[in-house]
Amino acid sequence: MKKIKYLGLILLLVLFSLVFAACGSDVIDGIINDLNKLPISVEITGLEGVNGTAQVELLSETELKNALDIVKKDFYIAEGETVYAVDISIKDESGEDVKIDNPVTVTITVNDTKLPLDKLTVFHVHNNTAEEIVPRVADGKLVVSVTSFSPFLVVPKHEHSFGEWKVYSEASGCGEMGLERRTCACGEFEERDYEKRHELTHVDKVDATCTKAGTKEYWTCSECEKMFTDETTSTELTKNDVIIPALGHVDKNSDKKCDRCGETLGKDGQEGDDSGKVDPKDDDTKPKDDETDPKEDENLITEDEVITTYKRVGNDIYFGYYPQTLVTDETLLAQLNQTYTDLPGRTEDQFNGWTSYEYYVGENANGSAQKANIMFYFDTEYNNAKYRAVYMLQYRSDNPDYAVGYQPSSSDKWSRTRQENTGYQRCVVYWFKYEPIKWRILEERKDGKALLIADIVLDSQAFLDIVEFIGYNDKSNSMYRNTNPGVPENTYVNNYEYSSIRAWLNDTFYNTAFTQLQKQLIVLTNVDNGVNSSHATEVYINGTSEYNVGTEFLCNNTNDYIFLPSLADMGNSDYGFDVINNSDQARRRKFSDYACSQGLFVYNNQYTGYEDFACYWLRTAREDPENDSYALFVQEGGGLRISGVTSGIGRTNDNSCGVCPMLYITLAE
Repeated sequence: MKKIKYLGLILLLVLFSLVFAACGSDVIDGIINDLNKLPISVEITGLEGVNGTAQVELLSETELKNALDIVKKDFYIAEGETVYAVDISIKDESGEDVKIDNPVTVTITVNDTKLPLDKLTVFHVHNNTAEEIVPRVADGKLVVSVTSFSPFLVVPKHEHSFGEWKVYSEASGCGEMGLERRTCACGEFEERDYEKRHELTHVDKVDATCTKAGTKEYWTCSECEKMFTDETTSTELTKNDVIIPALGHVDKNSDKKCDRCGETLGKDGQEGDDSGKVDPKDDDTKPKDDETDPKEDENLITEDEVITTYKRVGNDIYFGYYPQTLVTDETLLAQLNQTYTDLPGRTEDQFNGWTSYEYYVGENANGSAQKANIMFYFDTEYNNAKYRAVYMLQYRSDNPDYAVGYQPSSSDKWSRTRQENTGYQRCVVYWFKYEPIKWRILEERKDGKALLIADIVLDSQAFLDIVEFIGYNDKSNSMYRNTNPGVPENTYVNNYEYSSIRAWLNDTFYNTAFTQLQKQLIVLTNVDNGVNSSHATEVYINGTSEYNVGTEFLCNNTNDYIFLPSLADMGNSDYGFDVINNSDQARRRKFSDYACSQGLFVYNNQYTGYEDFACYWLRTAREDPENDSYALFVQEGGGLRISGVTSGIGRTNDNSCGVCPMLYITLAE
């Protein structure tokens, strides 16, 4: 066996290079002994049949920096780590590199490492990329197998050292679940759920008197101001629970003195009676003319206030507020435009009080979409009404081919974005008025809860913002997976549980559309994502009636305040939908101006009669024999249809489909 021994290595910032060449099996013992004083030595075996001269070179400072830069593009090396590096090559007589056909073994001896050898790893740098080769340890040496030669770097393995847990996703309120994250210097992180605890303060017991109300012993949260029976927050109270009404005077023996407190009553004896009531003019529990009623806690719903949280008109309910109608009045626009100081730019220090939507666009270096500051909003109140401004530095990309900075041709309407097709232009401020959201009642239950669905398409969002292309299936169709942080491995992109649209509904939409008072009426619902939600109705695909058979893509049930409709919901005759009619008018939805500003696709064929309606997502996945990336949506005409949530390899998902949410609320008695 041909065996060649080379010794040489460098530390960081070595400013010289040495070349030691050996041909055949010639080894010069004196040189080997001298080189053993350096921190690394190299042996190569398996070079039989290779015609050439093996060379080992120490890297120059520039060469080492370039090699490290290549490694650091994909791997983490901590600053200050000791790096051993050597360049191995085989040259023919003309000095050209000789390729090897079979794997050869490189054995590396690290002479001065203070780390155990199993704590070291090897990077092979070639073709401007770095490959990590995890070495095996044998006889106190690192052993790797390679099929090409170029620089090899030996560095300590990176072991994660995570910092302190920090809140990553704030809980929506006390008692709700949020997300904590701790991060390593390399960028890797760990996540865990946390419950936002109530900050409780004890309230002492104060007994009521005949003329003054008293307060029971209870605990109150300084954050959400809810009240509980004890510090374990076992039972939540309302104000009516904790306030003891004035006891009232009692004079059963008619001696004009209160039997409870002994106070002398009025001459006519009418101030108190044995019913315990107090004459209103003597009741100091009521505010005097010069006193103001204490403001009710807006986070608590009282019997009187519950009516003001929504308005019911027949089978419709007006509940919550969301930007909807475009403001066109020139006088109002002039006033609204005075409420912001300057227009936003792409970097945070240039936002000027605006908020970036952080929409995903284009492709990054790894071939997937990235967040970009291309669209912004600004909320303000004027003349007892609320308005939202929308400003676009760049159109929101509905076509994944539109990368950051690319503007499509205005000559071809189909190459333009949906926003431009509906009349919205870049670098123009558009104002939309917050208006009551109109909902249709689909079901009114005996327990006082009602299932509602929005009467129009309110927004336009992708089903899943980021997907990853993983290859082709046996039918040569592209396959995609949801590989976002915290998502289980091999999760399909049409999995509603881990979809970005579900997160958007229960965070952005929920917190934008509803006040704290209204949120208390919204029921946290265990949403059915199983067989019953996806198989209960027929769908029509290419003119053929068939049942959805997507059992492989069913996801877990979810606990949500706001959720998308399911296939079964939109085919439920009890809700007023026609299962057989694939152009069911009850399923059709008009759309808001604001939804168009966000990129909603609007059907513009006036001959179909559908130009006033828009499509909207369902939460139901569908198994397709040719593709595993489909979710369902309702068409403009009211038909049920499958949709690929992705378009192209590793590109951003179609965000031009509308959002028509559902929720349960508790109705007033």
